[in-house]
Amino acid sequence: MKQHQRPHLATHLMGVLTAGERPNAELSHKNISNDSNLVVDTLHRAINRLQETRIRDGRPLPSIAYIQLDNVSSNKCSLVMAYGCWLVQQGIFDKVRFCYCLVGHTHENIDQFFSR
Repeated sequence: MKQHQRPHLATHLMGVLTAGERPNAELSHKNISNDSNLVVDTLHRAINRLQETRIRDGRPLPSIAYIQLDNVSSNKCSLVMAYGCWLVQQGIFDKVRFCYCLVGHTHENIDQFFSR
């Protein structure tokens, strides 16, 4: 089989920008549904990385988490909202605020990262 005929590994790519931290790209296999479960998993991984970095540097987590997401239904569903409530209930944050980008402006800051 020639090089150009090889099948590629199909994946989902989700970008995560955390204020004051380095950007991350989360990859998942194509057989994982690109739905609210993936959104929560990606958020959870990002918060864990933030906790580890802050603990290592001796800095506390912020008291309020501002989470900006694309304005799509999988980001506005009850599972994502329940995860935000769980973060507060667990004492990780005092408040979690979800912000949704305006239609047509959903990728401006994350696209700057991925355009490189």
